[in-house]
Amino acid sequence: MEATVEAPSAQTRKDYTSRPGALSRFFRMSQDGWKSKYKDLKATVKGYKNRIAHLTRSRELWRIRAERAGEQITTLEVEIAELTTDSWGPFAATERLAPGRRHALSGEPPRCSSDNGLVPGPIRRARG
Repeated sequence: MEATVEAPSAQTRKDYTSRPGALSRFFRMSQDGWKSKYKDLKATVKGYKNRIAHLTRSRELWRIRAERAGEQITTLEVEIAELTTDSWGPFAATERLAPGRRHALSGEPPRCSSDNGLVPGPIRRARG
């Protein structure tokens, strides 16, 4: 039993019928085409990754800023509540208003009366 190994002959390889110069140009252009295509895609992917990183960082900064603003609002609301109860004592907020200004806290529109100074005056027309 003797194993014989034959070298592959030149006939097993696919022979091209075109000129080698034409084939070389075609293969080079084909290679240049897919290289440039994937180079552009790689640049696009890198741009998307940079944008995602920037947006993530920006979102984190805005979230931190919003949390700080919320904390500041709560501390200022507490401070306002302390100041209003300390400086006016037991008086309610409506009692602190001048006569006729009770609408400021009730949400009602002001009424025209002489005690709040909102008496309607004469209508003046502009001369043109």
